Amino acid sequence: MDNNQHFDDEPRLTRQQYRQQNSRETEKKTPDVNEPLQRSAARRNEENSTTEQKIARLKKRLNIAILVLLAAIIVVYLILFLV
Repeated sequence: MDNNQHFDDEPRLTRQQYRQQNSRETEKKTPDVNEPLQRSAARRNEENSTTEQKIARLKKRLNIAILVLLAAIIVVYLILFLV
């Protein structure tokens, strides 16, 4: 019973009050948009751009591989059909 005693001292919040309280706290913690980016945030942005570049390069390579396979299938089909 002693462990739960500190909960009785605090007023109970409804879900709506709890959400409002949390939203106010997150608004306080949210940095200003006009502030310069910190090094870690800049690094994350750079990593995101490099991953986007890697994804674009992989998409291009995948398209080339698909086209090469289709061309090889057509060539094999023509060789088998004509011989």
